[in-house]
Amino acid sequence: EAAMCYVHAAALISEYMYMVEHQPSLPQGCIAFKQISPNVLQECAVMDDVLKPDEDGMCTGGEFSEKGITNLLRQSADLLMESNMYESVDKVYNLLSKIYLSRRNNYYLGGLHRNLHTAYEKMYHMGKKRQMGCYFRVAFYGEKFNDLNGVTMIYKEKPFTKLPEIAHRLQNMYYEQFGDDFEFISDSKRFDFDMIDSYRAYVQVTYVEPYFEQYEKKYRKEDFEYSYNVDRFYYSTPFTHSGSAHGAVGEQFKRVTVLTTEFSFPYVKNRLQVVDIKERVMTPIEVATEDMMRKNEEFDEVLRTNKDGKVDVKMLQMLIQGAIGTTVNQGPFEIIETFLGDSARKPEVLDDKYLRYRNRLKYQCKTFLNNIKAALNENRNIIGTFQEDYQREMEENLKKFKLAVAPFIFNPQTHAEVKHNLNKSFDPKNSLTRTMSYDYSGQS
Repeated sequence: EAAMCYVHAAALISEYMYMVEHQPSLPQGCIAFKQISPNVLQECAVMDDVLKPDEDGMCTGGEFSEKGITNLLRQSADLLMESNMYESVDKVYNLLSKIYLSRRNNYYLGGLHRNLHTAYEKMYHMGKKRQMGCYFRVAFYGEKFNDLNGVTMIYKEKPFTKLPEIAHRLQNMYYEQFGDDFEFISDSKRFDFDMIDSYRAYVQVTYVEPYFEQYEKKYRKEDFEYSYNVDRFYYSTPFTHSGSAHGAVGEQFKRVTVLTTEFSFPYVKNRLQVVDIKERVMTPIEVATEDMMRKNEEFDEVLRTNKDGKVDVKMLQMLIQGAIGTTVNQGPFEIIETFLGDSARKPEVLDDKYLRYRNRLKYQCKTFLNNIKAALNENRNIIGTFQEDYQREMEENLKKFKLAVAPFIFNPQTHAEVKHNLNKSFDPKNSLTRTMSYDYSGQS
C-alpha cells in the first residue's frame, strides 16, 4: 500500500507537469503509470483549474519537479522490492531509466541495473514460494453502522492470515464499540434481513480468492500474476435441495458469488468497497467437472519441473495415493459412475448444455487417467529400490481403476482394448477390486 501511495503521488505530479510544460524525459502523464497499476488513471486531470496552481499556492513545492518524481519512483521501487513484487520493480525502473538516460547519469543507471539483477535473481530462486497476501469479504449490516450499513468490503491481509485471525480482530474491535449490540456471523450464507434486529450491528466475514475467467487463467499462472491488479473475487457456498450443505455427488449444488471492487489490488488502501455482486448456481455435474479439473491442475502443477529440473517427490506421491489409493479413490469413481454410468441420473430433457458438461466431464476423467499414468512413470524414475513394492502396488491399482471406469468414459471399441490389455493383471482377490466389483460381460 505504501508503494502504491508513492506511485500515485508520482503519477499526479507527472500529470500536472505534462499539462503545464511537457519534458520528453519525464513520464507523459498518468497514462505512463498504467503499466504499474491501472488505478493511477484516477489521478488524471479533468478540471481547468488544475492549470492555475499559483493562485492558491498549490503544485509549487519541490516535489513538482524532475527530482521529485525521481525520488518518489525510487522509494516506490524500494518498497515493491521489500514486498517481493519484483515484476513491478522492473516497470518502475523503466520510467526511471528514461530520466537517467536523458541526463546521462551513468552512476544511477548502473545502480538501477544492479538492483534489477538482484530482483530477477530473487524471483528465480524464490520460484513458487512467494506469497502476496490473502483476501476476505467483510459485510456490515445494521443501522448502527450508519453509512456502512449494507456495504461489503474486500480486505487484503498479510500472507497466511487465517479466517479466525481476522474474525477475532474485527470481533474485538466492534465489540468494544457496540458492546452487546454487536453480533458476529461466522458462515457465508445469504443474510436474511427479515430475521435481524435493525438496531444491532452485524459483521459477516468470508474467505475469498481472486476470480478469473478461463481465458484469463492462461495469462495468470505465477503467484504474482494471480495477486496483482485483481478486482474480482469469489467464494462458494455448497448446498443441496434437502437443506443440508453437503450431500451425495449427484445432489451437490454450489452457489458461486463473484464480487467486483471499485479499484484493483494492490491499492493505497488495504480494503476496497464492492460495487457489483453476481451469483451463479452450479449443477451437480458442473461441480463434479470442476472437482476433476482441479485434480488435473494439481497433477499438472506437480509434474511441471522446478528450476532445478526436479519434481516434488513428496507431493507427487501424495497425489498418486489420493487418486488411486485403496481407501480414497472412491471419490473420482463415484463421480464417473454417477454422471457417466448407465444408471446416471439425467434431466428429463437432454439439452445441449447437459451434453456439453457430460462431454467435459468425460474429457477431464480421461485426462485424470493420463495424469496418473504420467505421475507413476515419473515416480518410477526417481524412487529408490526400497519403494519398488509401493510402485508396483500403485501401478496395479491404476490398472484396476482404469478397468473399472473404462465402460463409462471410453467407447465400446476402446473399452474392449483396455479390457484385453489390463485383464491379465486383474486380481479379483484384491480389496480394491471387490470395492469396484462389476461383471463386464454386460450384466451387473
